[in-house]
Amino acid sequence: MKNTLKSRFTLFAAAATLTMSAHVGAATVTLNSALGEWTDTSPTLPVVNVDNTSSIRWGRDAGYGQSGYDYTAEAPPVVEGIPLGTEFLLGKFTHHNYPIYAPALNHATLSIDYDIDIVDGGVIDSFTGTSTYLFKHDETLNSANPCADGNANGSGVNASGCADLVTFAINDALTDSFTKDGLTYQLVLTGFLLQDGTIASEFWTAEHLSNHAYLVGMVTAVPLPAAAPLFATVLGLFGLLRLRSRKAAALSPA
Repeated sequence: MKNTLKSRFTLFAAAATLTMSAHVGAATVTLNSALGEWTDTSPTLPVVNVDNTSSIRWGRDAGYGQSGYDYTAEAPPVVEGIPLGTEFLLGKFTHHNYPIYAPALNHATLSIDYDIDIVDGGVIDSFTGTSTYLFKHDETLNSANPCADGNANGSGVNASGCADLVTFAINDALTDSFTKDGLTYQLVLTGFLLQDGTIASEFWTAEHLSNHAYLVGMVTAVPLPAAAPLFATVLGLFGLLRLRSRKAAALSPA
């Protein structure tokens, strides 16, 4: 009886998962816009927004200009009719890396306001929201040797002094998600598209240069959180059937 019940449960759970996977695979995404703005900087910095570009600058000028970040959103529509879960270019990230005097940047938040259409079976669902990402900045000591990346000063990305490091992480507490038909959707970043064509979660930026990389993103659909009540119900039924099986066994002759 145990094997039979386990088989029924496994088949039921697998069928539910396959149904959701088929739903995810059939949907396409059109991202109509993804305008971003730098917010919540440390230290507090003025933010300049011009057209589709948001900029911050920091540090006291040491003769080369300030350092800074720019985010330039892709022209709308950003992407049109691509499969759900497919990566695309969200916008251009620039770090202007120049020698400066303190104060240096510790971190900055990039908030991206988006307008998304999810198309599934001819039905269009439109959503708007905000995704928020924390960019951590490591302003390295230019004269160090070896540099912060572990390599020698004076060569490669450290040719003009030690490279700085930029990393990002999603701030789930400040990032919107939306649900439809048992799926939870979210706009996420997956990495920096670097000049050599690789996608990385960190960006080492050369000194005395404006360093460019594209932010790569995707719209994800996660069935597990929305499906939890369904699986909880299945588990409950499975437990009930096992209990009934035990009671029946206890009443049966030895």
